[in-house]
Amino acid sequence: VTNRGINIITSERGRANQMNAGVEATSGDYLLFLHADTILEPGFDSEIRRILADPSVACGAFTLKIESPRKFFRFIEFTTNFRAVRMKMPFGDQGLFLRADMLARVNGIPKLPLMEDFELLRRMRSYGKIVVSNLSALTSARRWHTRGLVRNTLLNQLIILAYLSGISPNKLHRWYYGNEIERADS
Repeated sequence: VTNRGINIITSERGRANQMNAGVEATSGDYLLFLHADTILEPGFDSEIRRILADPSVACGAFTLKIESPRKFFRFIEFTTNFRAVRMKMPFGDQGLFLRADMLARVNGIPKLPLMEDFELLRRMRSYGKIVVSNLSALTSARRWHTRGLVRNTLLNQLIILAYLSGISPNKLHRWYYGNEIERADS
């Protein structure tokens, strides 16, 4: 469906399926993966082009900002951005951008029910730099408010450790989402 220059596509449920469907529907040189509850600062498009003009860059992301005045979120922003810059592992809610040819080199978005962005970045690191822009990706605090600040933060870290320990992404998906999907379908 096309409306006002926007192509609306559908796919199977799951972020990896949605990302892959978006890639298949586009012919652009640059790709931006952005969560529905995330807003980018003005000028993000020229920033993406500037960063990806460097052939040594494999992927980029934006600096995380969480839409809440609570001070605990500043701690989450700090630790997330520190990890993104120092360990070259931003989260998907920071908006990931890359060249289409680079995505082809890493065999596309991993078809995982969870951790697709994490695995994609692990693959990308061997092909070049991961750059974090000074521009912000403002993301919703909804999930932290729903689950609780500490609980959601600890769950995110536990999921990463469990994935790195070899626990199946299907099991991790059940841990992370629990009955949320079943409730949404009702």
